[in-house]
Amino acid sequence: MAKKLVQNITAREEDFAQWYTDVVREAKLCDYSGVKGCMNYLPNGYALWENIQKNLDARFKETGVENVYLPVMIPESLLQKEKDHIEGFAPEVAWVTHGGLEELQERFCIRPTSETLFCDVWSKTVQSYRDLPKVWNQWCSVLRWEKTTRPFLRSREFLWQEGHTVHATEEEAEALDKALSAMGQKMDYAINVEVPDENIVNRMSGRRACVDCGATYHIVYAPTEKEDVCDKCGGSLILRDDDKPETVLKRLGVYHEQTQPLIDYYTKAGILKEVDGTIDMNDVFAAIVQILGE
Repeated sequence: MAKKLVQNITAREEDFAQWYTDVVREAKLCDYSGVKGCMNYLPNGYALWENIQKNLDARFKETGVENVYLPVMIPESLLQKEKDHIEGFAPEVAWVTHGGLEELQERFCIRPTSETLFCDVWSKTVQSYRDLPKVWNQWCSVLRWEKTTRPFLRSREFLWQEGHTVHATEEEAEALDKALSAMGQKMDYAINVEVPDENIVNRMSGRRACVDCGATYHIVYAPTEKEDVCDKCGGSLILRDDDKPETVLKRLGVYHEQTQPLIDYYTKAGILKEVDGTIDMNDVFAAIVQILGE
């Protein structure tokens, strides 16, 4: 039997979970904070993050990636615009309801992830293909109200890196491959979530927006209590021009024209993975996780 070098560490074969926790504690990587479920990153532990960040940041920038930083709080109305995406995070979202002693007119969630913020920025700044590509990275922290926590593996607030990109052409995909190759890396998979145009038109044309407060609803997936009346302020609901079927079809036409070459490119490379986007959102997520874990 191997000699136990550190008496304060539980044997791995005896209790793997406790062994891991003991190693983290004895190495002084982190400890528990006064905020339940959150960690204090100690110098040894934070140094690991700094080295990871320093190395990756330099390699990202060599490929033309730009760093940005978006707010830590997301308005509830903005979150609702991506309601389908954020649904899986809903039980873990922490909400800010007061500013000082005053109750806020609208709740703000503390960032669980930043897709909604990036989409909001790009909806205002990307007006045509001439504004592409956008290759952005963000170093930040996120907060998810986890019920069961474990140091580094699962905590409520944790350090985070997220990259968000918008590409327009096959040439950009080739440029990305070349940049990755120069760093000794490669693209493992390209994932295409396939949804028929009919489904997209039906989903988007079913959206309604309040003319007064901007709150958004859906006549099928998130209907109001009273037809065409906002639940929040009583304002009238409208179908926005960019959600009208004819507008959505035009946008889909442009999308297919620009995206099909990308699909063909990654199909030829043998790394395209297809996911059925018409199934339940949780099943779509599970399918993507399964691909990434292959």
